[in-house]
Amino acid sequence: MNVQKINIDEILKHWLSDNNELIEKNLKTLRISLRQHLEKYLYCVLESTALMSADEARSFFWFVHNELLNPTAQSIYGKMIVNVQTQAHEPSANYRKSTDGFQFHTDGVYKPDSPPLYIVLACIEQADVGGDSFVIDGQTILTELKANSAYFEILTSFEFCFKTQWNENGLEYLRRRIIKLNANGSLNRISFYRAEIEAGHFIADIPLTDNQIAALNFLEMLFFKHVSDIRFRLQNGDFLIVNNHKMIHGRMPFKEQIQKRHLLRMWADGLR
Repeated sequence: MNVQKINIDEILKHWLSDNNELIEKNLKTLRISLRQHLEKYLYCVLESTALMSADEARSFFWFVHNELLNPTAQSIYGKMIVNVQTQAHEPSANYRKSTDGFQFHTDGVYKPDSPPLYIVLACIEQADVGGDSFVIDGQTILTELKANSAYFEILTSFEFCFKTQWNENGLEYLRRRIIKLNANGSLNRISFYRAEIEAGHFIADIPLTDNQIAALNFLEMLFFKHVSDIRFRLQNGDFLIVNNHKMIHGRMPFKEQIQKRHLLRMWADGLR
């Protein structure tokens, strides 16, 4: 499948030269095109081929993010940008800081109200080997899940425990369905992160049943089946926007030798 991309070199050129009039002219066109892509495909890569320093890239990505989307905080402390990179000489169990892959997930499953509508991953530096990104259409997963009525019932009706990092009033876990449906049976939202579910049930002292574990395993099997449907390698300067309510995302494992993989993660609750 062709990866859905929009080139933003013109905006970057005018941004670097501080030409506000031409920046705004190009932004108007970009907002329309981006909305069309996200409505049709649920994701889009904003592609830029110009060379930038890490500081320039960070500033440019934050500028684009604010011009195209409505930013929202990623923590109770109001953190807006999170670094996705390994820690030097410090092995980590945290997926964001590791070289691991295949952690199928949606962001913000720990938010008490609602996970962010959009997640953004901006590539400052790609790894030497691996690290391809993938996105999986939740409606496709839902359609195939309906073939197994028992697992469908569990995943759409049972409120699983999710460990929360949004610790308001001492909250340690929250309850939510993995798949929330609209009245017509279509997908409203998918919320998934296996590690956070297992941790949530441990904290709540509510063991997962054999059937619930089997349903989670079946769901992950469907994810693996579709892991290569939309798979691509973010390049330096690329800016991935994903509908976090309708798509699962993740990455392939990677190796760092000279190049240290460094992405910025941002959230948004809507488009401008």
